[in-house]
Amino acid sequence: MKKILRITRKALVVLISAFVVLLAFLLVFYVLENKRLEKNDRMLLENASTRLIQSDTADIMSRLPLNLIPVPQKTLIMEGFYQVPENPVYTADDTLTDEIDAILLNFPEIKASFSKKQGDIVISYINDLRPEGYRMEILPGRISIEFTDIRGLHYAFVSLKILNHNHNGLLPCAVIEDYPDLPIRGLMLDISRDKVPTFETLRKIAELAADLKYNHLELYMEGFSFAYPSFRQLWENKETPVTGEEIRNLDAFCRTHFIDFVPNQNSLGHMTAWLSSEEFADLAECPDGYKFMGILDMKSTLDPSNPQSLELITKMTEDLLPNFTSDKFN
Repeated sequence: MKKILRITRKALVVLISAFVVLLAFLLVFYVLENKRLEKNDRMLLENASTRLIQSDTADIMSRLPLNLIPVPQKTLIMEGFYQVPENPVYTADDTLTDEIDAILLNFPEIKASFSKKQGDIVISYINDLRPEGYRMEILPGRISIEFTDIRGLHYAFVSLKILNHNHNGLLPCAVIEDYPDLPIRGLMLDISRDKVPTFETLRKIAELAADLKYNHLELYMEGFSFAYPSFRQLWENKETPVTGEEIRNLDAFCRTHFIDFVPNQNSLGHMTAWLSSEEFADLAECPDGYKFMGILDMKSTLDPSNPQSLELITKMTEDLLPNFTSDKFN
């Protein structure tokens, strides 16, 4: 008995010692990792291509932030303010009005209408800006916007919308020139494993992505994140998936806001929810499952050599893709 107690005490001492060593290791690792991240942040700030060009003649005004994210490539803050009218009028070449009016549908808070006379907002096409870029000049009496392609005009109005919101309609005078550093600016949101957002939340996320000038959005799907009409018996009254109608509504919003809404569907691994059903249990690459981390019995991967696996994925894809207008598929 005493021998057992001695062994037990030694085992406890070893376990406690190992636990203390592990805690010490994690603490050291955390401190070192935190310092590494801080160093990376400093390097990113030092190497950032964006910059603020402050006016020499306006000490206070030059420090007034525009709070635009992403930060514009070039910004010059000047003296004075521009009061956004309740119903601003824009002036542009007649050939541009259809495109401008289509863009303005995305910005109901601006409420701008066309006039041939000198308007509050003067919009001009020029051909010397980078793709998706714009140049905006905010003066006490008017705003001028220059663009080369329709996306650049859209992003100019995104900036105007955010400025109007940030400054309660009283905009600091400034010259802003901006264009994206990356042609594709994407976000992939995981909506799987019992965390499917409501449509209202998804719409707000898409609106935020649009305000941040993202142009690529995916909803990562596995299991029954999507309401596959051909497999209603597997998710109905059990899950709350995103429906085809909701996908189509999001797709329409993204399309008008220059966001490529790309379908995303697991098609080999991460198929646990499907392989847990009696209907598709035999399609597992490991029919008896495998030990995940030596603890859990898992069946998560389709057997690619089984023709029925391809039939399942084909039917899932046929259910999902018609709800999107993107020419891409992840």
